[in-house]
Amino acid sequence: MRGIFKKLTAILLPVLITGIAVFTGGCSGADKPIDGDVNLKGDSYTANKEYWPTEDWKTSTPEEQGMDSNKLQSMFKFFRDKQNGIHSVLIVRNGYIVGEEYFEPYTKETASQIFGCTGSITSALAGMAIRDGYIKGTEQKVLELFPDLSIANVDSRKRDITVKQLLTMTSGFEWPEFDYTYDDKQNPLRQMLDSEDWNKSVLERPLLTDPGKVFNYNSGGMQLISSIIANKSGMSTLNYAQENLFKPLGIKAKWSPKDSKGANLGNGGIEMTPRDLAKIGYLYLKNGMWDGQEIIPSSWVEESTSVQYDWNNIGVGYNWWIEPNIKGYCSVGGSNQSVIVMPDLKMVVVFTGELQGVNFIQPFTFTRNFIIPAVNGAK
Repeated sequence: MRGIFKKLTAILLPVLITGIAVFTGGCSGADKPIDGDVNLKGDSYTANKEYWPTEDWKTSTPEEQGMDSNKLQSMFKFFRDKQNGIHSVLIVRNGYIVGEEYFEPYTKETASQIFGCTGSITSALAGMAIRDGYIKGTEQKVLELFPDLSIANVDSRKRDITVKQLLTMTSGFEWPEFDYTYDDKQNPLRQMLDSEDWNKSVLERPLLTDPGKVFNYNSGGMQLISSIIANKSGMSTLNYAQENLFKPLGIKAKWSPKDSKGANLGNGGIEMTPRDLAKIGYLYLKNGMWDGQEIIPSSWVEESTSVQYDWNNIGVGYNWWIEPNIKGYCSVGGSNQSVIVMPDLKMVVVFTGELQGVNFIQPFTFTRNFIIPAVNGAK
C-alpha cells in the first residue's frame, strides 16, 4: 500500500483563504517553458461558429476573445522567473484556448494526478446515478444504500446521515484527515485504505457532531459515494465514468486504486491531461450539456455548484467550492491542481503543479491578479 500513500500525499486541502496571497518560489524542475507549447497566437478560431472540443480544443488569440495578451504574458513570465511550482496553466474563453503553457518536463500530453479534483468528478457521477435511479436523491439515508454491511456503533444519528452530507463533508464523522501525514497510521484515510473493507472502516467511525452541522474535510465520505455508484450500477466507478462521462467528452483517464468490489478511490487517484481536465470545467460551464446531449442534469450542475454550507466565507457545494473573490466555483486538489469556472466571463482555467507547503491558493491568486484583469471586453 505504500505506493498508494506516495500518490496521496497531497490530496485536496481546501484552505481557500479570502484576501491577498503572496506568491512563493521554490519549484524544482518546472522552470523552463517547452518551446511551441505557449499558445497566445491562435490558429483555429472561427467567429460565430460553435464547436465542441471532443476530439481536441481549438485555439484563438486572447484579443479575439476580448482579452489582453500582454497581461497573460506577464503571468507566464512570472512563472518562468519565480519557479513557483506551476507545471501548466490553460485558459479557455468562449470555448477556445487563449493561453496555455507547460514547463519542463511537462507537456500537453502529460497526464497528472489530480488529487482532490477527483472528488468533483465523483460528485458529477453521483448526479448521474440519481438520474439513472441508483440513488433516490440527496436526502436518501446512507445506511439504506449499504443494507448488507454489518456496521458497529450504529445509532439514530448515524442512521440519519444523508448522501448530501457526504457530498458537502458535513456527515459529522470523527475524521482528522489533516492532523496527520498520509503515511501516518493514525491518518483515517490510511486506516481506510489499509482495512479489508473501506466502507466499513468509514461507517464505523464515531460521530463527533450531529450530521449536517459542521464541515470537516472527509475523503472517506466521497469513498462511500464512489462505492454506492459502483455497487448500484454493477460496474467499477471508473467504468461508470468512462461510459457516462469520459467517453462522450473524449477524455482518456486512469483511476486507481479501487477496493475489492470495484469502487475507485472517491477523492483521489484520477490521472488526466490539463486539456481533458478543462473539458470537465467546460461541461459545467455549459450546464452539463455537450454537443446536444445532456451529460449531467443541468439541475445537478446548478445544485452542486451552489452554496450548500458556508465555511469561513467559502461556499461548500457538492465537492465544488464557491470562491467569492473570483465570482465562480472551483475544483481544487493538492499540488496546485485546480479547475476554476467563471460563468459570467465564459471562462475555464486549469492549473497543475507541485505541492508548495500549504500554499493551495496560488491558482486563485494568479486568476485574480492576472487572468481576470486580462478580460478587457466581452464577446
